[in-house]
Amino acid sequence: MSSHKRQREKRSPSSDDDNENGLVGRADISPPNKRVKSEGEKKVIQILEHLQNLFNLDPLKDSDVEKFNAKAVMKVITQNPHAATLKYKTKYLEEPCYPLHLVICFKSSVNVVDALFRAYPNAIKEKCTLSIGRPVTPLGLACSSGASVEVLSLLLTHHPPSVKEMNEQNQTLLHVGCKFHLSFESLSLLLETYPNAAIQKDEDGHTPLHIACMNDFKLNTLSSLLQTCPEAAIVKDNRGNTPLHIACIYQVSLEVLSLLLETCPEAAKEQSNRGSLPLHHACNIRPLTTETISLLLQKYKAGAVHKNSSGLTPLHIACRHNAPLEVVSLLIKTCPVAAQLKENQGYTPLQLMCWEGEVNYPIFLLLLDVYPAAVLGRDVHGNTLLDHDYLPFVVGNLVYCVGNMIENHTDKAEVKESMEYFIRVDWWKGVSMALNYQPCLVLEIIDSSASSVFPYLLSMVGRSCKMLTLWSIISNKQDFLSS
Repeated sequence: MSSHKRQREKRSPSSDDDNENGLVGRADISPPNKRVKSEGEKKVIQILEHLQNLFNLDPLKDSDVEKFNAKAVMKVITQNPHAATLKYKTKYLEEPCYPLHLVICFKSSVNVVDALFRAYPNAIKEKCTLSIGRPVTPLGLACSSGASVEVLSLLLTHHPPSVKEMNEQNQTLLHVGCKFHLSFESLSLLLETYPNAAIQKDEDGHTPLHIACMNDFKLNTLSSLLQTCPEAAIVKDNRGNTPLHIACIYQVSLEVLSLLLETCPEAAKEQSNRGSLPLHHACNIRPLTTETISLLLQKYKAGAVHKNSSGLTPLHIACRHNAPLEVVSLLIKTCPVAAQLKENQGYTPLQLMCWEGEVNYPIFLLLLDVYPAAVLGRDVHGNTLLDHDYLPFVVGNLVYCVGNMIENHTDKAEVKESMEYFIRVDWWKGVSMALNYQPCLVLEIIDSSASSVFPYLLSMVGRSCKMLTLWSIISNKQDFLSS
């Protein structure tokens, strides 16, 4: 074996030792012809190993970020600038990185970042690879680490091209900043440096405004994005959702919704790929407020009867998911005909709530008031609510009585039986229905009731019944009226 080959075999163990210590680029530390290191070399190795130990933390853990000794790192680099040209490992990064990248990961101050940059300026152009994703520059790390605006300004000043950097999801740094809640000042700096980023889409079709709405950013941040690029308010992602759709899905504040609608009122009419309006999404989220629904209806009243690709109106969705009574009432008041519309399976909102949702009794009565015939509506399988075996007792009885009365409205005895049940459960809309079918029954009610009930009964009939029913009372009970 040649002497040259033997020398190579002897050098390999020391090289392996360096790699195990996490130090990269240290070929000059161990001269090939020396088995025993000098005191100077040992001191350098100790310094570098100390630096490696300082970096060997996880910047994703708050406890490790607190442990990170940035001052100690800066002191070592200041005394040994050459150490800034080497790469070090951490528990977070997939590959070894320069100290400049690492101090940014640990959210160090601008003074520390500046010191590391001055020790090795070329590091600002270099990229390191995170545990998942493509390599990023120090500026990319700063945006994902929530760095201060001072750190971002320093990095942008010394390497402006990095502002156009894209990550593995095709996101700009503005996307990343919105995702990781950069401050208003930091996002404004990114916008000012690269305004076109405001309209760019990532792999999911999201603009930075979509991302900001997912994270319920403060009003000033969203306002800044919209001022820079107002057309972003109407841009759709891959699912056809505008930022307003996203804002409704993620339950942003009423102020943010108002800002989006003021910037682009037409966004309330935009449909997703499945035909859903922002109003559909809003009705699907809990907790649901009347103010949110009212705001969306003000911009697009017809949205109350708009069907998505499943045939669902916002009222269907609100009833299926047990929305507050005030919300259901608002949707019905805006467009009463919504209570009669059927989705693709043949369900009205009342039927859908009974078959697929949790029966809310006040909402059930409200829907029954508006469209009693829903109890006899048939779905695509030919079933009505009369075929439902698991309805709550009172609900089931009401369904039976209403259905029976509608089907047998010419039979006085059947109508009377149903009416008597409606009186027992205080469903006066049902009473007025019965009297409209059989006006003569009103006289029996009056005869069997105390005189004190008559004014209330007359008022109810006047508001809810046909003129023929009202006339029946007036013509037959003039003694009550005269007194």
